[in-house]
Amino acid sequence: MSVAPGGVRAPPWRVCLGLPALALALASGPARAAPIVLAVNQWCPYICELASARRGILVDVITELFAAEGVAVSFVNMPLSRGVQSARGGQIDGVVGILPALAPDLLFPDQPVIDTQFCFFTDAGSAWRFGGFGRKYGGVALGVAHGKVVDARLARAFDKVARVSGEGVTRRMVAMLQLQRLDALLEERRSVEYVLATQHLAPLRVAGCIERKYEYVGFAPGGARARDYAQMFSGGMVKLRDSGRLAQIVASYGDAGKRQGVSGRHEGAATVQGAVVGPSFRPVMVP
Repeated sequence: MSVAPGGVRAPPWRVCLGLPALALALASGPARAAPIVLAVNQWCPYICELASARRGILVDVITELFAAEGVAVSFVNMPLSRGVQSARGGQIDGVVGILPALAPDLLFPDQPVIDTQFCFFTDAGSAWRFGGFGRKYGGVALGVAHGKVVDARLARAFDKVARVSGEGVTRRMVAMLQLQRLDALLEERRSVEYVLATQHLAPLRVAGCIERKYEYVGFAPGGARARDYAQMFSGGMVKLRDSGRLAQIVASYGDAGKRQGVSGRHEGAATVQGAVVGPSFRPVMVP
């Protein structure tokens, strides 16, 4: 029997009533952290349909990374500009897939989430090649996704740039290229490879690429746990990369591309002249 303070024996009913409450407290454990809310903008294979089984490379990586820390993630679809404003205003916790130069006031982790590389694509029979931004490409009708910030030098080098908008913009640009409404299109390489593979379209030719860039998760600058999230993210990315798990996630979105049976390589800011588009889904490698 328990003894109350002062040597007085506690009645049995007091001890019995305390046990269920103690058991409940132990079972429930510490309160779970609220989910992180991150803005995304659909761009397969990086960010795909959130309701599907294959939600995209970045969604899978970020979900797994924070799950290892006991933190859930909620993704919200919105345009990049609106996502940045929402993060600045504290309505969400961050934005996925952003270059630091576009919103330097956001809080960025040490580690990027992925590397991307924009390349010029033509149909297989074209002989046109991109030779750098120091040249002028008068008369070349180039397709670029509307609202996508690719390179400020683009407008100086090309005088016929068609900004293509709407859902499935990569697929639309490929169709315009095949209908000869465009001479070339400029789009991120993995994105084009993914569209060609999953929609069983004819291969395209790589006519050159611009410098590879690194994309990040930018966290809300005024967020109470923004610095914690950024540090958590950086540590988690190192673990995923060093364990090989990051490479596995990225490669899982490249399986369909293997059906193209194509070759080609990227090295840094390579101009992969004449290579046919093929599977080259690679994890980010930080120098």
